[in-house]
Amino acid sequence: MKQKTMGARRRAPNAGTLAVSYDAAPARTVSGWNSPGIRQPQGTAVDSASNFYVLMESKITVYSPASPEPIRTIEGDLTGIDNPFGFALDADDYLYVPNSARDAVLVFAPEADGNVAPQRLLVGPGTGLNGPEAVAVSPDGVLYVANYEAKSITVYAPGASGDEAPIRTITGSETGIYYIRGMAVGADGSLYAINNRSSEILVFGPDATRNIAPTITDGKAQGLTNLSGIAVDANGYILVTDCASFSVLIFASLGEESPEPVTRISGAASHLDYPTGVAVDGDHNVYVANWGNWSITVYTAHPAVDESSAFPTTGALAAPRHRPRHRPL
Repeated sequence: MKQKTMGARRRAPNAGTLAVSYDAAPARTVSGWNSPGIRQPQGTAVDSASNFYVLMESKITVYSPASPEPIRTIEGDLTGIDNPFGFALDADDYLYVPNSARDAVLVFAPEADGNVAPQRLLVGPGTGLNGPEAVAVSPDGVLYVANYEAKSITVYAPGASGDEAPIRTITGSETGIYYIRGMAVGADGSLYAINNRSSEILVFGPDATRNIAPTITDGKAQGLTNLSGIAVDANGYILVTDCASFSVLIFASLGEESPEPVTRISGAASHLDYPTGVAVDGDHNVYVANWGNWSITVYTAHPAVDESSAFPTTGALAAPRHRPRHRPL
């Protein structure tokens, strides 16, 4: 049954790009060319101790705020990690990793290291999982899973495991769900989901369910064509990566008004190269996974809206130092 949404389904008008560009070298770079821990990273996440996690095809490496080498690596047959497209950390640093081949979500304990099995699994016919490729966890532990095969987002109670049914399912023609590449949950419980192939950001309310229409932000209005990663910080800023334009956009909000980004990180000095994932820590520092140059680049805290003019301006985007042999998406 179709449900009414909070306002009509709408697209943001094309108002052009007025963001202040930030073309500056990252404060820190960890590169796979110099470290064995990073190769074609799909995403990144930051825990409560400001350790950052790097997601790859068959492993996850963890770096401390200071170490150039990984302090932990989750890898091996027991882990079940098999080419995930996304992952997430909850408030207690439990790690959630989708496994589309098994129609499962793997949950690893904090400090998991080596060839270790997940502490718990969400798997079975009752879960409604069908090609899970992206996950997000709300501040209160509610788990969201985007299912590519089912074109759905299934929602689970905190601590869900085994063959546990979802508490809600968002699916249907009105939802706009097709190929969800990244998801994030805001402090108010709103869900932000990226439709990679249409360059749209879908925003669902905290209680969204069934065939409900989201608010839609069309990334093409900002010149974006290959959206991938998304994160929401504690102040409600929304950070989005675009592989095609080698950029990270930071929005103060997404909604009914035209969503102008307050900051755009891009340019030759930024060392962004096919950015696939983004995360932000408690101090608002920005972490970006770069598939193209096998690196994680870290940028100092992004400014408040009224301070964005302090960022240096820059000209057109420069080409990256090299291009990968294959595009990530």
